[in-house]
Amino acid sequence: MSVEVIQLSRGGTLIKTPTGTLQVGAPPETIKDTMKILGDVPDTFVIPNKMFSPERGISLADIEFPTYFNFFVKRRPIKVIGYQSQVDTSLSVVSEALLGPKTLHLSREYPFGTPKELIPNLRSEMEFLRPFCLTGNRRAELQDMAIGIPWGPENRVPFGAMALERTKDTLRVVDGRNIMAEVSLDITLGEAQFSRFKATKPFEPPLFGITVIGSGSGFDTNEQTSGFILWVNRRGILVDPPVDTTYWLKSMDINPGLIDDCILSHCHADHDSGILQKLIEEKRINLYTTETVMESFARKYQSLTGLDYSAFRRLFNFYPVCVQVPIRIHGGEFRFFYTLHSIPTIGFEVYFQGKSFVHSADTLYDPKTFRTLYERGDVNKHRMIELTNFPWHHSVIFHEAGIPPLHTPMQVLML
Repeated sequence: MSVEVIQLSRGGTLIKTPTGTLQVGAPPETIKDTMKILGDVPDTFVIPNKMFSPERGISLADIEFPTYFNFFVKRRPIKVIGYQSQVDTSLSVVSEALLGPKTLHLSREYPFGTPKELIPNLRSEMEFLRPFCLTGNRRAELQDMAIGIPWGPENRVPFGAMALERTKDTLRVVDGRNIMAEVSLDITLGEAQFSRFKATKPFEPPLFGITVIGSGSGFDTNEQTSGFILWVNRRGILVDPPVDTTYWLKSMDINPGLIDDCILSHCHADHDSGILQKLIEEKRINLYTTETVMESFARKYQSLTGLDYSAFRRLFNFYPVCVQVPIRIHGGEFRFFYTLHSIPTIGFEVYFQGKSFVHSADTLYDPKTFRTLYERGDVNKHRMIELTNFPWHHSVIFHEAGIPPLHTPMQVLML
């Protein structure tokens, strides 16, 4: 009975056994490694000794995208093995990302006195987009997507016909009394993954423009995960930067001193992992988003980093945005709006010196779906019109496209 051990390029270890495949540790985007190697994603993950690397500012147990893949593609829950406290932390991160905040208080994010009918019912919209469980008879809960398995007596859990054993620093795959494989529970991170292209001269920021860091999804094995720099008055604003953006900036000879600001659209790992890393790696940054998104971000990562809420908040200067109310950043006029997505997500428009730009962020843009939501009573007429009337008039438009119902089908944008 053979067992194969594979070190992943981003960090972590893949173990292939006749019983099944498991992964030890999960730094961000290791799903791209396993999809290249296997064309698949393991359904069993073992949490390593440390869940977070303060040196690189990244999670070592990022199971969010493996959970998506297993649930939506393989139609099975992911299994997460670790100490009880580790399992609880991992599942709380997944819950925040997949199901969103338990409570919403959007009225504080709109101007005082805004009529209730002008404030979207995001809870109803999120519930509409929430997937059904595998049997199809109800909406999915966390336990349908991810199952926590604490280490049992003698630090042992069954794994099909075999078993997994935890020592102080290693994981063993055992068959009866035979140790078939033994790997470290201390994760060695691979080199930062970024473009092979190197800058030939220092970057000169435009007065108003965009530098694309990546345009791929969190599953795309051939493309850098999406994110970009918005330049306003020759100052940079990172928008949902992918992990290892700091290294990418160095490779492109872009002066990080030109970038003190970040916009966070929402709390899915392909959009917030790079923000977390920048908070840990560098000086305090200015973070622009709504209170709802910021609080979700803090809940998601404060336990992972081992910080309490107040300590986590001290990592950045928070500038809460008021929805639909213009604010100025580096002389540009920004207006933020909530999109239609599975968790609270904001897009934005910006105007500067006669030119303009709009970023849809992750969203489902589909007028037929908007009409369905209205007919079901999930949105009112104002919200249906607001979603339908996307601002297509801007000088430059960044609109996402992907697989519905969480993303916009390409054919809708081509009409």
